[in-house]
Amino acid sequence: MCKGGGSTSTVDPRIMQMLQSNYQNAQNVANRPYQPYTGQLTAGLTPSQEQAGTLLQAAPFLGQDALNAGINAGVSGTRYQAPLIGPPSATAATAQPGLLSGVNQAQPPVAPYNNMTASLMNPALAGPAAQFSPVSFNAASAGPAATANAARIDMGSLPLLSSPNGLGQLSSYINPYTQDVANSTMNLLNQQNQTALNNTNQNATAENAFGGDRNAVADALTNQYYAQQAANTLANLNSQGFNTAAGLLQQNQQMGLQAGQQNLNAALSAAGQNAANRQQANLANANALNSLAGFNAGNQQAANAANAAAANGAAEFNAGALNAGAEFNAGNQQAANLANQGAANQIALANLNAALSAAQSNQSAMNAAQGLNLQGAGLLGTLGSAQNANYLNGVNALNTFGAGQQQMAQNALNAAYQQYLNQFNYPVSMQQLLNSALSGGLGAGTANPAAAGQAAGGLLGGLGSLGSAAASLIAL
Repeated sequence: MCKGGGSTSTVDPRIMQMLQSNYQNAQNVANRPYQPYTGQLTAGLTPSQEQAGTLLQAAPFLGQDALNAGINAGVSGTRYQAPLIGPPSATAATAQPGLLSGVNQAQPPVAPYNNMTASLMNPALAGPAAQFSPVSFNAASAGPAATANAARIDMGSLPLLSSPNGLGQLSSYINPYTQDVANSTMNLLNQQNQTALNNTNQNATAENAFGGDRNAVADALTNQYYAQQAANTLANLNSQGFNTAAGLLQQNQQMGLQAGQQNLNAALSAAGQNAANRQQANLANANALNSLAGFNAGNQQAANAANAAAANGAAEFNAGALNAGAEFNAGNQQAANLANQGAANQIALANLNAALSAAQSNQSAMNAAQGLNLQGAGLLGTLGSAQNANYLNGVNALNTFGAGQQQMAQNALNAAYQQYLNQFNYPVSMQQLLNSALSGGLGAGTANPAAAGQAAGGLLGGLGSLGSAAASLIAL
């Protein structure tokens, strides 16, 4: 009973009993002890990540042997000193008096020269000078140049990703329990509506107005409120289910776009690699053909020069032989002595030149070998670095794969924790639903609906605040 301002309001004892029962339920929810979540919250390192860490510890020493061998070989190469060439000494022969027996035909020298011993000539009249025939050289030509084949990347070996199609699978993302929740909610609202109708009819019977227009209007208003509340509740439930399914479908479509982009990048990379390989093969073929043409031209030029030198030497020698024979026939014994001395000196000079040429060839060969050793040392260092880099790439790929496994495990733990929160907050949500239902039916069970609503509003507001506080505590 409440008095004030000349108005009186009473709350139906049955509604007051429901309010008290509802308050007791809220008190039970508030007195429920804190229940900590006992499941795992953080995903640990995967075996792939631990294996990557173990392999990474050995990475600084991989390829070190090849690098050390390259360094040692390079140090030895920097200390190399080319051998000095000491030219042999020649001793001039002394001339002995005698006569030339004739002019001999000279033969072209053949490299390498051998040590020769000069022989003395017996005096004789010079006969007809022998003619020297030059020896010609055949130019050596290189065989056909080898061509390089361009390497291609097999597109079938690329790990192409397929874009998932979720456009026709929206129904698969809708919660299968949505209809059960809706049916349960509608049944609860229907019970509350029947209770409100029974209360209205009882009040009308008590006032001898049952079956009258006022009773029909009251029933119609109660049914109308029930229909509005049922439609709003069902629409909210369906909207929540649809929004959740649409969000999951949008995530699936985003994954499809990312997979398509990755496929496009892989195809573009493979096409660029194939083009680069074909260009390198074409350049290698062109260089081989140019080198072959240059080699043949060089051989032909050398052969022509050798033939010209041989012809000039033969002509010069033949002219000298004719002149020497004529001079000897008109000369004296001293000319023979000078000829013998000149022959000995020429032999000594030829031997000296042969020894010097051989020493120079040996020096060039040793220098070339040392250059190859230095190149090999540089190649060892490069291979050691490449081996280490390839090892690190493998370790990084393994670590990335492990990180993906760890993220999947973390997602599963997050989903389990969210399911725990939903289950724990379910009584609070049901309490709030009962509060809403009772606040809507207060007006039908009192003689002064406005005053009764104000009287019970404080109680329902306190229950609502209690439910919100409990939900906030669980969220922490």
